[in-house]
Formats: sequence, C-alpha cells, structure tokens
Amino acid sequence: MNLKNLFKVSFVAISLSLAACNNSNKATHSEQSQENHSHDNSHEGHEHAKTGENTPSFSDEKVGNVYHHYIHLKNSLVSANDNEAKNAAAELENALYAVNNAEIANQAKLIKEASDLETRRSYLDKLSNQLVDYFTANKPSSGVIYVQNCPMANNDAGGVWLSNEKQVSNPYYGDNMLKCGTNVSEIKM
Repeated sequence: MNLKNLFKVSFVAISLSLAACNNSNKATHSEQSQENHSHDNSHEGHEHAKTGENTPSFSDEKVGNVYHHYIHLKNSLVSANDNEAKNAAAELENALYAVNNAEIANQAKLIKEASDLETRRSYLDKLSNQLVDYFTANKPSSGVIYVQNCPMANNDAGGVWLSNEKQVSNPYYGDNMLKCGTNVSEIKM
C-alpha cells in the first residue's frame, strides 16, 4: 500500500471513530440530571431521580445509599459541575464507610480531594470498576444497573460507569461527547 492510500485509510478510520462518538443530539441539563440522588431531600445543589420501572432499589438501605450517591457523582461529572462532584464524592465516601468498604471509600476520597474536574474524571474508571464488582455481589432487589463504557476515555484506554438508564450520558467528556459509549452489561436480580 502506498503512502497516499495509507493516509486515506487512516483518515477514514479516524473519521469513523469520531463519528461513533459524535454528540449530534445534545441533551438538556434536566435530561442529563434525571438520575440524580433520590433518597434524601436534604442535599442542596442536585436534582432528584426520576423513578421508573428499571430504577434500581436495594433491600439494604445502606447499599442503596451507595448507589444513589454514586449516581449523584456520575451525573455531576456529566454536567461538568466540579463543586457538586466534590460534594457527591464526599457523600459516596461516607456511604461506603457505612457499609464497611474502606477500599472503595478510599477511591471516592481520591475523587473528593482531586484539584479539578478532569482529575476527578480520571479516577472514575477505577471507582466504577470496583462498584461493578460490589453491586454484582449486592444486586438490586429490583430494577437494572447498566454498565456503560466509552472506548475513548482515559486516553483511549476506555472508561466504565454505572447508570439507571440504557441511554448513554458520558461522565468522562460531558457535553463534548455526551453520547459516546455503549451498554456493555446489566446488573439485576
């Protein structure tokens, strides 16, 4: 293959990759935030979850709190609200200590103590993978947890997150590539 053809093939491959993650249908802020924290009305600064037939619920309230605080964190990253992401990470850290899981709580603490939004996002993949394992062992009593992945996150290493909805809202890129990602699995009873 000559250099000209190699260039054409490379250009097409890059174009297809970017097109797959193109954000052609930007969601409104309310659509991005509809999964937010639903169990406690005492927190300012974030909206509450829309409950539907697939919204996970847990027989152990403390496990449910872990999930709801995680969704609050994820949605804060989707909407690029750094201060709210910091607050959500602190709430998640406390919820994880309440279920005696210091290892995952330490990952939430890293997100809480990060200096900026991009650094918080860079820690999300490890936290999310740990929580995939946690919620696989502590399945919801009803509803579905969607495990989603963006192949372009973390310098093309990929990044996982959990969601209440099948529709992708990417916490690694927010509005820049809101719909970049796929559903890779489901956690359910």
